[in-house]
Amino acid sequence: AGVAPLESKDVLEATEESFERVMRINLQGPHFLCQEVAKWMIEQKQAQADFRGCIINISSISATMASTNRAEYCISKAGLSMVTKIWAVRLAEFDIPVFEVQPGITQTDMTSSPATRAKYDKLIAEGLTLQPRWGTPEDVGKVVAMLVREDLAYSTGQVIRVDGGMRIERSAGCRRSRVNGLSLMPAAHTTPMATHSPTRGAYIPRPGRTKAKCCWSVLPNRLRRLRSPPTLRANRST
Repeated sequence: AGVAPLESKDVLEATEESFERVMRINLQGPHFLCQEVAKWMIEQKQAQADFRGCIINISSISATMASTNRAEYCISKAGLSMVTKIWAVRLAEFDIPVFEVQPGITQTDMTSSPATRAKYDKLIAEGLTLQPRWGTPEDVGKVVAMLVREDLAYSTGQVIRVDGGMRIERSAGCRRSRVNGLSLMPAAHTTPMATHSPTRGAYIPRPGRTKAKCCWSVLPNRLRRLRSPPTLRANRST
C-alpha cells in the first residue's frame, strides 16, 4: 500500500515536502520498478518461449475516492492506476499481463491506531461496506495468488477490487446502504442533496434537503429534472 502522509493535513495546508515524499515512494518507485522488471521479463521471454510472468501493482480504493485531508496519497494511487494501464499496453505484445489490485478498508499498520480502528469499526457497523468486516492482508494475498496462477491470463490491465463491496452503488432503500441514516453513493452520482465530509468519511446532507423520497431522486441532476416516472405518479394517486 506504500506510505501515507506523515501528517494528515487539509489540501489547503499540505506541504510540497510531504507531496514529494509520498510520490517518490508510492508512484515513482513502483513505476521504475515495473520498468526494470519488464526489461528482465522481456529478456526471459526472448530466451525461452515458455516463460510466464505478470506484474501486479497494489494500489488502493483511494485511486478513485478523493480525501482532501490526504490528497497526496490519493493522487499517488490514481497515478499508480495509470502506471498499470501504461505497462499493460506496453507489455501486451510480449504476452506479459499487468494487473492492479485495489484494497479497501484493510487491517494494516496504516490503520492500526486506536482512533482509526474505532472510526472504521463504527462506519463498517453502519454499512460502509456490504460485507460487514475489515479486509485482511490474506484477502489481498488470495487475489494476488489467483493472478500469479494465471487464472485471469486473458485480462491484462484489469483492476481487482478487494473492498467488501464498498463501492457498489446502492439505492437509498437497500440494506447496508446508509451510514448515520444517509445514503451511501459515490461522489460522481451524488446530487446537491448531499455532500461528502472528508473528516467524517460519510455523505452528509445539505441544509434543507435531508430526505430523498425515492431511489430515482439520487440520479444525476439532468435526469432528476425530468418528471417522475408514470409508475410513481400512479402510486402517488392511489
